[in-house]
Amino acid sequence: MHEPTCDTMFCKPLDNDLTNEIQQRITVYLQLMLTSDHIDEKLRFLVQFQAKPGRFYVLPKLYKAGNPGRPIVFSNGHPTEHISEFVDFFSQISGY
Repeated sequence: MHEPTCDTMFCKPLDNDLTNEIQQRITVYLQLMLTSDHIDEKLRFLVQFQAKPGRFYVLPKLYKAGNPGRPIVFSNGHPTEHISEFVDFFSQISGY
């Protein structure tokens, strides 16, 4: 099996896990939006509790020469999971 590689033009390896920092930033921003009446209490579900880092893996494209990989980011449990679901829902019903 091939080890996933990272093209440094698009990504870089990190020295530490930023999940907790991202979670804290999201919580602060949502709280600011709530106190300034940009969102209401119903949108508290956007905060992901017990957040986990996203997982990166590569699926080979078997039909292409050299089997280049298709990058996949599995983000279940990631701090942005509920925000992504929210944006996806409204982008589908609005036609974007």
